[in-house]
Amino acid sequence: MLYICRRGRENLRMLRKDHFAIATGSKGRRFLYQAKDEMTKKIRGDNMETRVDGGRMYETGAAGCPLAAYEKYVSKLHPLCDALFQTLWPKLPKDGEHPWYKNCPVGERTLGNMMAKLSTAAGLSKRYTNHSLRSTCITILDESGFASKDICSVSQECI
Repeated sequence: MLYICRRGRENLRMLRKDHFAIATGSKGRRFLYQAKDEMTKKIRGDNMETRVDGGRMYETGAAGCPLAAYEKYVSKLHPLCDALFQTLWPKLPKDGEHPWYKNCPVGERTLGNMMAKLSTAAGLSKRYTNHSLRSTCITILDESGFASKDICSVSQECI
């Protein structure tokens, strides 16, 4: 969720596989971008005045590449469910042919509490929330010199 920089519960459950797409830039590097806007506090449907475009997540080729992680994740989703976040089967299939996820979206509360559960389970020094990741993402982008309009495009939060 650090990569998509979204609010804790707002609209995460409504994200679908077709909200994101992969393209190739002019220098031959592939990137992930948000192909469709979703409703947020700042964006209302097809109102072009509130749309913000331009956020891209480029492949790095390194271990932990966010684009490679996204591609693997999407390849394991249930083909009959359009939701981007789906319910994981309790026992993963070992044959590699069957999806890892059920034909059922993850619940809103499950998504909203995901980071807190992960940080507790990992024994981290602090209980992190989804909002912590959002704040961290915005801070990293700002401190790295990204333009405010680009930060707005990925976070739907103008700084």
